Amino acid sequence: MKHIMNLKWCVFIGALMLASVVVTFLHQGLAQDPVGVHTRWWDGTRDKADVFYPDGQLASSTTYGDDGKTVLTLKEWSRSGALTREKTRREDGKVYEKLFSEDGKVLLQETLWVGDESYFVAQREYHDNGKLAMETIMTEDGRAPTLRRVLNSKGELLEEARILSNASHQVDEYKNSILVRRQTFKGNGDVVIEVFFDGTEIVSLRNTMIRLDGRVITEHFDRSGKLIEDNKGKEEKP
Repeated sequence: MKHIMNLKWCVFIGALMLASVVVTFLHQGLAQDPVGVHTRWWDGTRDKADVFYPDGQLASSTTYGDDGKTVLTLKEWSRSGALTREKTRREDGKVYEKLFSEDGKVLLQETLWVGDESYFVAQREYHDNGKLAMETIMTEDGRAPTLRRVLNSKGELLEEARILSNASHQVDEYKNSILVRRQTFKGNGDVVIEVFFDGTEIVSLRNTMIRLDGRVITEHFDRSGKLIEDNKGKEEKP
């Protein structure tokens, strides 16, 4: 008797599920999706949405996750039909975005966003000729860059800024991709500016600004790196 009751219960549940499927199909048949919107048959959430230009050409296409809200992929096209923007949600939840020129031939920017796209964790920008113009890598909270590089249209490095392991912020300046000047902003507020001999990483001049007492220490070096002159770092009078 118990087995018969279980069998009847299973049949009843199966019938309910079948009826639910039938009702869903009837609902979808009666309630048409808006133009360009494709919903899922089982719950009516958005699966895909297409937007068109007035002439009927596809302008953008978006696919969504099971909640019908989370964007999984996005593509946008210009009126000429060239792909100008593309976004893809990765398995780790981050969003990878690419921006192209109006004709779709040149990649202008790549960005890796956190899941809600409130800030990016990495970004690259490109010159019109396709060469890298700027590269930025942010801290995990997106508040400060751990690395930023700036290059000219020839691909030559102009500036590189980074956060060091001791929390100091270092900015290197280049000419013809050769290091010529460095600024270091230390955690205690001191600032060190160094100028290098051409084509070397040997310091020729160093200015150290002491935040605590306002002193500026100036040091000159020869090409061997030997200190040849300084100003003794006299304290400024108020």
